[in-house]
Amino acid sequence: MPYSVKARLHLEELGATIKVENLLAVKIGDDVNRIIYPYFSEIPVLNEEAARLGLWALGKSLDKFSIDEMRVLDVLRGTSFATDMHPMRGDEDYLFVQKYKQVLAEWLDLRKDYN
Repeated sequence: MPYSVKARLHLEELGATIKVENLLAVKIGDDVNRIIYPYFSEIPVLNEEAARLGLWALGKSLDKFSIDEMRVLDVLRGTSFATDMHPMRGDEDYLFVQKYKQVLAEWLDLRKDYN
């Protein structure tokens, strides 16, 4: 695409804003887009739930595109996740907030050791 695709996802219940950046945005023909979030980490292996939550976050933040155009790509393992193979279940917003709270609690706990 001739422009960079990025957004911010504000989660009111957490008072947090998540930057959605470093996406690969490709236009295929005149009317098909692919918005791809590349996952490069060796550990942990990207599982279906995490990829689904990533797709949910992409869909919520990038409202100019259809979530059906979005992919999460585990680059190291060559595995692609999309809503046609991993459909939304309806609990993604709840799970996302719970996972975020877990990570935040862990970070605050570790911070005590490193201050």
